[in-house]
Amino acid sequence: MEEESDYSIPEAHREYEKILRQLESECRNHIKCEQQMKLHIECLQEKIDLMQKDHEKLKITESTVQTIKESFD
Repeated sequence: MEEESDYSIPEAHREYEKILRQLESECRNHIKCEQQMKLHIECLQEKIDLMQKDHEKLKITESTVQTIKESFD
């Protein structure tokens, strides 16, 4: 019976190590995915900011064109 007990401890240790490696791998993959998502969000935010600036410029241009048209009427 001692032999079975001695054998099961190293086996349990190997199983524990295997599970621990899997969890560490999942954690690394999660962190990697999170970092990629943050980069993507930053990129999209930059695009939004640029589009908002372009929109403001367009509004100013349209307003200027309207003012010029009205001055000729």
